[in-house]
Amino acid sequence: MAFKRSLWMELFPRDKSPKFPCPSCDEGRLIARKDSLLIEEPKYSKAARSHDDWEPDWDVERFSLKLLCDHEDCGEIVFVHGSTSLVEDYDDEFGYVLVSVLQPSSFSTAPPMIALPKKLPASVIRQMRQVFALYWVDIGSAGNRLRTSLEGVLDDLQVPRQALSKKTGAMVDLDLNGRIQSLEKKSHDQAQTFHALRMIGNIGSHTTELSREALLDALELYEEALTEIYSNRKVYLDALKQKIIKTKGHY
Repeated sequence: MAFKRSLWMELFPRDKSPKFPCPSCDEGRLIARKDSLLIEEPKYSKAARSHDDWEPDWDVERFSLKLLCDHEDCGEIVFVHGSTSLVEDYDDEFGYVLVSVLQPSSFSTAPPMIALPKKLPASVIRQMRQVFALYWVDIGSAGNRLRTSLEGVLDDLQVPRQALSKKTGAMVDLDLNGRIQSLEKKSHDQAQTFHALRMIGNIGSHTTELSREALLDALELYEEALTEIYSNRKVYLDALKQKIIKTKGHY
């Protein structure tokens, strides 16, 4: 599954939900049941319209929407919940107008934002599913979970959690940065990717300033890194090269 950034926008039109990948199968897409869209406004929001200073963006609306996987052997059901939001849009007849769009705050179950290789450890898969769910709720917490998943991948790559201290001669625990530095001995490129992901995770863990764009950048990098680590494609392509070279293409 190639990373498709346009799927993961904060807002989408009422009548055109993105076709998110199914969280249960590898082939299906989640299609919105338009007849299932329910939008309701609380009583206090309606009452606020009588206020002298009322503005359209004072309105509060909650929505729910059902999505169904279009793969005939799956049929997964996902519910989306959230609020509506007003955005400015251009209309050929009226010029710039305010349009109400959907702003999700939860998916049950959240669609996968990146492909997770089948050989990925179960603990890492659990962490990444939390990333997918938290993305809609709390960007910082999603970044924190991504950081935690890095530790699991390093464990699977047998990168040590401890090292011998040059000062004391005793074994000391390595933080994530130290473990990634150890990874550099095996693969400089992988280590550079992990350093970038660690920085995103650190922002999510220690501040509230992690942006949606930064997390999406990290996920795109992570998908490529996981594919490289857990896919046999490089081995397969190397074998093809050697086959052609050995036979000079005569086969």
